Amino acid sequence: MSRNIIQPKIIFLITGSRISTYSRLRHLGQERTWVKDIGKFPNIEYRYLISNGNKLVMYKDREEMHTKNLEKSKFSASELALEKSDELIFDASLGWESILSNLIAGINWALASSEKFDFIVRTNVSSYWDLNSTVKLIERLPVKGVYAGNVVKALDCEFVAGDGIIFSRDVASRISKNAHILDASVIDDVAIGRLAEVIQIPFTHIPRRWIRTRFDVNHPDLKLGNTHLFRCKFERVFFNTVFRRDIMLMKALHEKFKQY
Repeated sequence: MSRNIIQPKIIFLITGSRISTYSRLRHLGQERTWVKDIGKFPNIEYRYLISNGNKLVMYKDREEMHTKNLEKSKFSASELALEKSDELIFDASLGWESILSNLIAGINWALASSEKFDFIVRTNVSSYWDLNSTVKLIERLPVKGVYAGNVVKALDCEFVAGDGIIFSRDVASRISKNAHILDASVIDDVAIGRLAEVIQIPFTHIPRRWIRTRFDVNHPDLKLGNTHLFRCKFERVFFNTVFRRDIMLMKALHEKFKQY
């Protein structure tokens, strides 16, 4: 069954952080490109999901989540400490484990919000969204049963990668109601994928592009309207210093699309 709603209500939940690397991607990358254009879309709103750092860190590195504790950890959602017009700040750690607990808390906030929504989009600070293409894509999706995005396989399961997960309202509600089943010892997109398998929510594969260089940005088949999401994560470590290209890539994409 296809949607007849011309402009579905969409809420972007963006995993953010006070840690400088990720804060820079937000403020110098996203907020100067696609996020600043959200105001042009009355059917779209967003919130960054931010931890206040009041809880102890369990996992400093992502890899620790799948090696440090091999037994399933009990899940609990973060508590909302402060709501702003562009942020939901949670009483949570700055560790990797907070991504899942903040996401579920963000979904709970959206479900309880007085503003009705049709879809939640879970994304992160390394992602660039073509909002026009995203709206057109979502308008073509079914009304219910949507758990969609770029499907990958890792840790013996298939799941939608966390840089761009689209949930219909009913699926978001089912995830919220079954959150107690989630395994808090794995990264959030994997945990959601495993839960979806258990409660029998099928995924829909919608590919996205991964942009790593300016050559990728200027590739002749990359045009406005033919891709909704671009993963811009590029990270290299030299002499214990982390170098990121994400901001440059987001700005290059934004400038390219302004030409059309």
